[in-house]
Amino acid sequence: MKVQTTRSDFVAIAERVRRLQVLRFALAGLAVITAMALPLGASLRDVLVGAGIYAGATLAVTAVWHLARGRALGLISTGLLVDGLAIGWLAHLTGGLRSPLLALLAVHVIAVALLMSHRTGAKLAVWHGLVALMAFHAADATLIPAAPSPELSSLTLVIVTMIGLMLVALVTGTFSATNERELRRRRYDLERLAELATEIEATDDLELMGQAIIAQVADTFLARRAALIIQNEGRFSLLAHRGLATLDPDVRVEIGSLIHEVISERRMALRSTLDPATEPTLAGLVPDAINVVAVPTTAEGNVTGIIILEIPSARRGRLEARAVASLERFASHAGLAIRNRILIDELRELATTDALTRVANRGSFEINLERELSRASRTGKDISLLMLDIDHFKMVNDVHGHQRGDDVLRAVGQALRLASRRMDLVARYGGEEFAVIMPETSIEEAEVVAERIRELVAKVTQDVLPVTVSVGVAAFPRNGLVGSDLVAAADAALYTSKQQGRDRVTVSSKTFLTDASAQVVAL
Repeated sequence: MKVQTTRSDFVAIAERVRRLQVLRFALAGLAVITAMALPLGASLRDVLVGAGIYAGATLAVTAVWHLARGRALGLISTGLLVDGLAIGWLAHLTGGLRSPLLALLAVHVIAVALLMSHRTGAKLAVWHGLVALMAFHAADATLIPAAPSPELSSLTLVIVTMIGLMLVALVTGTFSATNERELRRRRYDLERLAELATEIEATDDLELMGQAIIAQVADTFLARRAALIIQNEGRFSLLAHRGLATLDPDVRVEIGSLIHEVISERRMALRSTLDPATEPTLAGLVPDAINVVAVPTTAEGNVTGIIILEIPSARRGRLEARAVASLERFASHAGLAIRNRILIDELRELATTDALTRVANRGSFEINLERELSRASRTGKDISLLMLDIDHFKMVNDVHGHQRGDDVLRAVGQALRLASRRMDLVARYGGEEFAVIMPETSIEEAEVVAERIRELVAKVTQDVLPVTVSVGVAAFPRNGLVGSDLVAAADAALYTSKQQGRDRVTVSSKTFLTDASAQVVAL
């Protein structure tokens, strides 16, 4: 009889062995008590001797186990075989197959099935049956003394005993396996939840966080398709997904009946199918969906998002209570993580963004300029810098007031964002002065962009208060190797635009770089 185990199970096995030893002492004691209370057909002395030998053998096994420091796993199987022989002998002495002590066999089988495994319990039931069969044939052949009531010992009773013990092992093993599966599922869910927490902690990007959440939830709950919709400033947008019909990250999610139910009631909702009439967005994202589950991600009582899962294996549109509870735990962790990440991003934006114009502030400009210059030094590519100043801005404030001046600053910032690329950095340098960092852009290309910006500013500000801008253009490494030199060159070009009548673009003519220095930078 082999008991399967692994190194990670040693602590659990030691605990099981201790409980088996307690069970053996209990069985020996029950045999003595039964012999004292009931007429078993055998002398109390014989039962005491048999129970004493059994208890002594248990003590010996315990001593060997401790001396071997838990490494003698073969003792477990040997001990179970000895249990069968000892209990079978006590039963034979006290009535054979009609002895009340046969109940100890059932107790032993149940205990082993629960402590070890249902397979071990089934094997033990077979062993007990074989012991009963051997005792029957040995008594029939006069190899051992006959039972006190030999007329009650028959092959039929042996077979019935074997079948009964097998049924006991089967029923116990079935319930034990059910409990084990439930425990394994819960442990698996907790492990995946721990993995999700680790992945969330390791990323500082909201999109990557959303992808981690969807991947873990979809894998854990065997979802065919999944989506994470987040709510920010009253808008719903698709943050991450798996297997959806769209790859557009900017898709707007309309509030259908399913999303409305989840938000209003703050609890999970299920749909066997999605009706395009009531779910215009979800039906398009998850066409022909079967068994759709929507669970809210909440933080401090507020819904931060919704996890959408298509789980085809859900029976009749229902989920097990375990799955519901586990999914809600995942959603709770996701909701807190999303809320914290959004708050952190907002704080980071406040720290790096000009509050009035919503472009980068002076500190962010200086950090990014040094970073881009360092990168350009390694790659040998150009960087261009635009410095812009609103013409006659003091007059705007003096004549129209500072509030109108703030409106003009906002409009200029909007124009700069519209005219710039995603890789460019638009910043408010100070007062009415702005700057644009343009990586991988030659000074000729930057001049073209500067002209476009100048024209766009004049157009955008028409609805607020018509203004113009003067622009100075400089580039690395032509006009400077470090940030201060580059800013000085672009600022000097801006001053030239002011002197020449404003509302114009001037390219820096200053050269801070010798031919030898240019070769070093190129290298």
